[in-house]
Amino acid sequence: MQRNHRFYRDKKLLALEREDKLLCRRPTMVAIDPPIQRGWVRHWVLADWVKDHAQRAVFEDILREVNTEQLFSSPTRPRGKRRSRRQMHETSQGFKRIKAAKWRQLNWSSGHKAYFRPIYHVRHHSRLLIHYILCTHHMFELKVEPRWIRRLPLLDPESMSRRTEIGALLGKREEMRLNWLHGGRRWHRWWRSLDDSKHAALGKAARKQMVRIRQGEWDVQIFIRGRQLTCQAT
Repeated sequence: MQRNHRFYRDKKLLALEREDKLLCRRPTMVAIDPPIQRGWVRHWVLADWVKDHAQRAVFEDILREVNTEQLFSSPTRPRGKRRSRRQMHETSQGFKRIKAAKWRQLNWSSGHKAYFRPIYHVRHHSRLLIHYILCTHHMFELKVEPRWIRRLPLLDPESMSRRTEIGALLGKREEMRLNWLHGGRRWHRWWRSLDDSKHAALGKAARKQMVRIRQGEWDVQIFIRGRQLTCQAT
């Protein structure tokens, strides 16, 4: 096979992409003492009456899998949609759905399964997806607490500098070429890559022609071929 400059250019692009993925891996975390507070977190906790309940262990296992968190900058921030008539707040914070594979992996007892029900989704190619959602949440309540940062990533100046260099080398055209090499077909990115001034000129010309049509001066037909907008008299 004859190898030209495009072959070596593609190899260089793929090498830069692999190097960037290696550099952006999860960094090493370092524990800090004392911890630092950064905002507030709202999450689900066990209700007060559950602490002496016979099924407390069951509720703790369920909460560990379905709990969700939302971050806020202030504890007094409105927590959802406010209803002025009853002076109450409605929040959309719910619980996680458990996938079928995770459900089988948990291997819960009948006491756990009694609080869930399955829901079914049919996706493309008639693929059936099963999720399990919580039926009732009377044993849980929302609580807002300070969000404490106990670990921070260890920064590497050399890696950050190298990633900046790679980002400068991988521009829009290089991204489109990598997308093509990986089997993608993002045609809309060609339209985004056009200059903004060209977009403005095409839009201005189209508006002028539409004004002339409304005034009844002459009839035109506006259509798009590739990247250019053409006006043709009829």
